[in-house]
Amino acid sequence: MSARRTERLLNLVIALRATRRGLRREEIRRAVPQYADSPSDSAFERMFERDKEDLREIGVPVVTVRSDVLVDADDAYRIDAGAYELPPVTFTAAEVAVLSLAGRAWQQAALAAPATRALTKLRALGAEDAGAREEHEAVRAAAGVVDAGVRAVDPAFDPLHAALRAHRTVRFRYRRPDGESAVRTVDPWRLLLRGGTWYLVAHDHDRDAPRVFRLGRVEGEVRTARAPRPRPAPRPEEVAAAVAEAQRVLAPERAPGDQVRHEALLRVAPGRAGLLRAIAERAAARRGHPRPPGATAGPGTGQGDEDGLLCVPWSAPPSAPGAAPPVPEWLVEAVAACGADVEVVSPGPLRAAVLAAWRAVRDRHSGPPGPGGEAAAAGLAAAAEAAHEPEAAATFTPGATDRLSRLLAMVPFVLRRDGVGLAELADHFDVSEAQVVRDLQLLFVCGTPGHLPDDLIEADWEGGVVRIGNADAISRPLRLTGEEAVVLQLGLRLLAQVPGAHDREAVLSATRTLERLTGGAEPLLEVLEPAWGPPEHAETVARALREGRRLRLRYLSAGRDELGDREVDPVRVVLDSGRAYLQAWCHRAQDVRTFRLDRVVAATVLDVPVAPHPAAPAHPAPTTAWRSSGADEVVDLRLDRGAGWVAEQYPVEAVVHHDGEADAAVTDVRLRVGDTARVVRLVLRLAGAAEVLAPAGVREAVAVAAGAAVERSTAGPAGEPATGRAGEPTPGPGAPVRAR
Repeated sequence: MSARRTERLLNLVIALRATRRGLRREEIRRAVPQYADSPSDSAFERMFERDKEDLREIGVPVVTVRSDVLVDADDAYRIDAGAYELPPVTFTAAEVAVLSLAGRAWQQAALAAPATRALTKLRALGAEDAGAREEHEAVRAAAGVVDAGVRAVDPAFDPLHAALRAHRTVRFRYRRPDGESAVRTVDPWRLLLRGGTWYLVAHDHDRDAPRVFRLGRVEGEVRTARAPRPRPAPRPEEVAAAVAEAQRVLAPERAPGDQVRHEALLRVAPGRAGLLRAIAERAAARRGHPRPPGATAGPGTGQGDEDGLLCVPWSAPPSAPGAAPPVPEWLVEAVAACGADVEVVSPGPLRAAVLAAWRAVRDRHSGPPGPGGEAAAAGLAAAAEAAHEPEAAATFTPGATDRLSRLLAMVPFVLRRDGVGLAELADHFDVSEAQVVRDLQLLFVCGTPGHLPDDLIEADWEGGVVRIGNADAISRPLRLTGEEAVVLQLGLRLLAQVPGAHDREAVLSATRTLERLTGGAEPLLEVLEPAWGPPEHAETVARALREGRRLRLRYLSAGRDELGDREVDPVRVVLDSGRAYLQAWCHRAQDVRTFRLDRVVAATVLDVPVAPHPAAPAHPAPTTAWRSSGADEVVDLRLDRGAGWVAEQYPVEAVVHHDGEADAAVTDVRLRVGDTARVVRLVLRLAGAAEVLAPAGVREAVAVAAGAAVERSTAGPAGEPATGRAGEPTPGPGAPVRAR
């Protein structure tokens, strides 16, 4: 059925391209053989209307024209030649390689389809130096060092994306971070991607103002209005201002220029508080006091020694004369998460805030859970069972229009050359030789109206060399739609954030060329800058990849909250969910490991060539300390108002929301972990806003850790620091950790 539909669409394109005055509906029905088989006039009308929309979807500009000067009505159809043809642009082999990477970044159906079509259309041009086969292969090999992908997609994405394109109003139920849930009616303006998370910028009808919505907080079905939105379209400056405000809120600067630098003095246990040590070491390196490999630094450098004082900086707005500077929430949480491993020496406000957090955790866990604990466990068990077999994420499956796009690109590509090898053609369009043969077989049964032998396309592949003739109507490549060009541009922006062996100049030049092809199309999608900027040591990692040399990393292991040194042989960089990861052979583990680049505190390229090791998977899902096997322990947590973000930032097995009074709304979540000490660190960090419901052993461990921290803090600086394990890392130095 798909082949027959593709044949019908191709014949329709050729018929409408071959006419100058336009064809009326009855003429189109006679010109396209597949329409002649329609059982009725109404069946033909439905089929033709659907085909028109499909052609316009892939960028074929079907327009209506007046066929008779005496009749004041547009009743004929043709294809606008000027809007059909791709402008005369060329791409180098390096640009073709990075464009392919950019197109592969999109793995959800709504964006994979236009990205795939865009790459197919651009393949009609080839590359200006495609004849330099060796150079082209070298570019491909270098590009293979980088694997960019955006994997996760929220169920709300597809309906919101469709409503955005159709300019429709939508209605959905939205749960705020504080647990409050309400129905919102909005006009979508933009979809924003930041750090692997999608956000919607829209005009909220109830508040009569722009608002930003995180797609992961949309609950249930997104309902789309049938009619276009009643409000006038927003002015470009309105949308730009709303997007800029979203960028400011979602990706704030770490230390604006008008802020004052302060320091906290902490006493840390030997080898503990890895995150705080990482922040201190990075700050010291920026001030010109890098930590020599294998050395322990004293307080004078701001880094602290292995079992003594640690100096952690933060920035805050200027305070009133004589007033203490406000202590940032991220610092309170980072210190509280460490429990008895850390004692605050100064400032006093930080010491008081951390002590209050520990007391709140201790008091909440002194005794069994409150009423409803057993019911919560039963609800979470039922929710986990219901989610055991989640629906498969939507993936892109090529259809008739995608095959049509390939045919409309393949014909001009072959016509520009005096014969193309069958294997080369298949490789160029990333399909099998058998598929190319099927495409050629379809081509030579299509042609201009009449469909006599002289009207049909000539296609020949004798001896493994492909030649095409009598195809003037489709001899020019098809122009990119605005959406196709924008999706590729966004892919290039993602790729520009990834260190690796790919050609960065090619990324920039390909972006500039695509900008010329957008034709002023409105960008419905945008990529925001990463919250904390690019990884500080990205260029060092890129140089090691280019030169094939070993790296020494000073790395923060978030799961264990440990800061240590590793020697690794880099394999590739993976961009996944908006974060950059290094896949490398770790000599300490004697296996392939994945390292998040924003957790690399220091990186040095060693004068040691990379040795051959077992290959890393092509694009694995980066591991997290919280994902584990079914044999690990199940932990149930109750999250109060304001701590619901845990359900979004951690891979939970089940979530149950309890709506009540504004201050009584809570969320129950179930985690499965291999090391329950990570849960202890998380609960200490949440300062009484979370409670362990089960199991009893983890609940008791939290109570013990919080009690030890209170005792250690109130005992004063005398005595040795405790060595209990606690501490949950925050996303980055100097950063607020909660998604609000």
